[in-house]
Amino acid sequence: MTTDALDTLLSALPDSHAGDALAFYLHGLHPGDDPVDPALVRAWLTDLRLQIDTLLPRLP
Repeated sequence: MTTDALDTLLSALPDSHAGDALAFYLHGLHPGDDPVDPALVRAWLTDLRLQIDTLLPRLP
């Protein structure tokens, strides 16, 4: 996945601080302009979803 493809994927997110943070971390998965491994992005997002699913029920 190229950086442009990652940017296209991220453009589907609503404009928010959470979207900005997600874009920052996903861009951090690869150095410079090297391609991003789609499997790594998928694994990272899956892990993030698990973390969120764990936290949401604990909110007051």
